[in-house]
Order: sequence, then structure tokens, then C-alpha cells
Amino acid sequence: MRKVIFSIIFILSAHIMWADNLTRGKEYYEWRNYSNAIPYLQSAAKEGYGEACYLLGNIYLLGLGVTENYEIAMRMYQRGLEFGFLSGDAEIGYMYKNGLGVQKDIHKAVSYYQKSARKGIADGKLLLGYCYWNGDGIIQNKDSAFMFIREAIDSANELTFDSNYGYHILGQCYEYGYGTRVNIPQAINCYSQDYIYNYRNDYNDMLRAVLLMHYNKMNSVEIDDRSYLSIAIELGCSDPEVLYLSYIWLKCKNCDDLRALHFALYQNIIQKVLVHLLITSKPRNVLRWLINGLLLMNQHISI
Repeated sequence: MRKVIFSIIFILSAHIMWADNLTRGKEYYEWRNYSNAIPYLQSAAKEGYGEACYLLGNIYLLGLGVTENYEIAMRMYQRGLEFGFLSGDAEIGYMYKNGLGVQKDIHKAVSYYQKSARKGIADGKLLLGYCYWNGDGIIQNKDSAFMFIREAIDSANELTFDSNYGYHILGQCYEYGYGTRVNIPQAINCYSQDYIYNYRNDYNDMLRAVLLMHYNKMNSVEIDDRSYLSIAIELGCSDPEVLYLSYIWLKCKNCDDLRALHFALYQNIIQKVLVHLLITSKPRNVLRWLINGLLLMNQHISI
């Protein structure tokens, strides 16, 4: 009887120790102290913890505190799946899509994304949505892209892959009605979201949000196109249409910056003309564009 009790205590103690390895390894991983996380995760992986294998896969795939090793990463992801951990398919698919340690194979990548999505994993849905949007390894279907990407972004706290492109795609879907009804406020929200929440240094989607607000007359307390306009310009946007909209707004406010903005507007037009003169074989058409553009601006702007 005493031997049985000691055996039970030993097994329970060992289980607690193994579980403690996983817990401590995860803590170090979350603190981004990967060098300390690795030995604990390796110990937990040897005892069959699939999550430990998955985290080791991330470490070696991304080179977190170690030299990137795609062979080890692939082996860890596969072992984690064998041990019953749900995540890992999307990462294996990503490796096949980009040829990381394996021969590039978009069809295998899509197959793994589909496995992941069927399990309800947000990363799998996101990457599968990207494939549907671009027609990569699968027949292009923008309605399906919308469905998978929206579901993934609804679970954004579970995502490990970059969702910026997903917000851009959702903006397109809401603007043009792919997989959903046209919803301009939602389109504006998606176009601006990647900058507001992900600090993306790109003005293109913010510019799109500005123009949608302007042409749909959506000035309100909740949605302020002027603040979006300012962000677009601060990020370096020198598009004539945006500068013109900013001019109109500043004119209404009797702002002292009018002359500077007016000069920037004309300067932008001239710069575009010079670029076209360098790359086009038809300078006459460019000259006509310049004259028409300046006439248009003079028609609307007077200082």
C-alpha cells in the first residue's frame, strides 16, 4: 500500500513539475525573455505539451533570441499538432507559401490554412481570407475573403499575424459591397483603423477615408474628416485633391496657413508635370493637363 501511495505522489509531483516547466516557459515567452523561455519549453515539449512545441516553433521561425531555423520550426509545429494542440497549421501554411525551409507550394499552404480555419483559429481564417482575396492557390472569391477576414479580425486578440492588410480588404468590401452590403461608415472605419490602432506609416487608406467622408457629406461629431485629413497630410500625402480639401477647410476657418497650403497645391501640380515630362513621349498632352489643372484651381481658389 505504501509503495502505491509513493508511486502516486511521484507521478503527481512529476506532472506538476512538467506543468510548471510549461507555465514558466510561457511566462518568459510573454515577457520576451526568449533565452530563458527555451529550456523550460524544451523540457515541457519532451513531456508532450503541444503548446510548448508551438511556442518553440514561433521562436525558431521568427528568430526570437536565436538564429532562425526553419527545419526546427517546422518540426516543432508538426509535433505540437501531433500532441493535440490546435494551433500550428497556419504557421506551416505560411512557411509553404513563402518557401521557408521547404519548397514553395501555395496549394499546400492553402490546405493548411483551411485546416486551421476549420478549427476556428483566427490566424488560419485571416491567411485563408488573403488567399481568397488575391486568388492565391484557390479560385478568387471576394465574398469568402470578406467572411474569413471579418471573422478573424473579430477575434483580433487571438491573431499573431499582421492584420493591417485585412483592414484594407474589409474597407474595400464595405465600400464596394463584396460579401456584404455597401456600408460607407464601416469602410471609413476600416481604412482608418490600421493607422489609428497599428501606427501604420502609410497615408493611402487614410486618404481613402478622407475622400469617402467628403464625397458622402459625412461631417459629424462622431466622424470628423478634418482630423483624418490632417493625419493624411502629416503622413506625407501631397495628393492635389487632399490639399485642395484642406485648403477649403482652412479657408472657412480663416487660417493663417492658407498661403503655404496654396503654394503646396501649385507646387504639387508642377512636380507631377515635370515627372510626366521625363517619362512620357507626348509633352503636348502633359502641357494641356497642366493648363487645365491650373485653370481648375484658379476657378475654385482665390487668395
